[in-house]
Amino acid sequence: MVTSLHVFDDLGHRETQLKMRENQQITMTDLLFQAESLLIILFTPLCFPGLVNELVALIPYSDQRLQPQRTKLYVFISIFVCLLISGLVVFFLFPRSVVVNDDGIRVVLVKFDNNNSRVFIDMTSTLNISNSNFYTVSVDSLTCQVQYMKTVIGTKQLSNVSVIPPLSEKQVNYTVRMEFSGSLTYVYTFCTMPSIKVHNIVVFMQTTVKSSYLGHPSQNSLEAYRYLDCGSNSTVYRRPPLKH
Repeated sequence: MVTSLHVFDDLGHRETQLKMRENQQITMTDLLFQAESLLIILFTPLCFPGLVNELVALIPYSDQRLQPQRTKLYVFISIFVCLLISGLVVFFLFPRSVVVNDDGIRVVLVKFDNNNSRVFIDMTSTLNISNSNFYTVSVDSLTCQVQYMKTVIGTKQLSNVSVIPPLSEKQVNYTVRMEFSGSLTYVYTFCTMPSIKVHNIVVFMQTTVKSSYLGHPSQNSLEAYRYLDCGSNSTVYRRPPLKH
């Protein structure tokens, strides 16, 4: 039994010695390889000057220069910057609707054609146009139609109306001429009747505003009733009446 233990100890001791010799041989081989590489690098430019630009440097695999430094941090920062830029582009360039509000009547001018029993009314109205975008909005056209008792008595059309700067509001004034004649000659009688102090008539107005921004067209439509005094001129500002 003791003899067997001695045999196993001798075998283990021999294996350890063999491994140490192998490691020494590997270490010596690496040193010789590195020494040869160093000699080649040092003496090749002297012996073969034309091969200097064709030399290839050998770097050990464990060299720190081959290991990436803070790669995850750089990737995270790049993704964050891309997302931030994309979000800002969407926020600033995303089209927002143009808001058009009726601001009422500014001026009303009444004229009578006594020979032909006709009434002419020039009505100036105001629109408030709000641009909530971060770029300029162009108001391309404005179309207005006025009806009285379902009869068209006046139209107005404007082109290239205005340009609204970013994040701002602008007022647009427009005048529509209305004519009461033909089957509506009774309006002349009503408006010129001296026994009536207030000659109020009701007209129905339809207004359409077309605008564009960044190639995106937009359209706003407004409908409202207007109460007018056709017996005299009026320059008093009037708030918008109830909408249709």
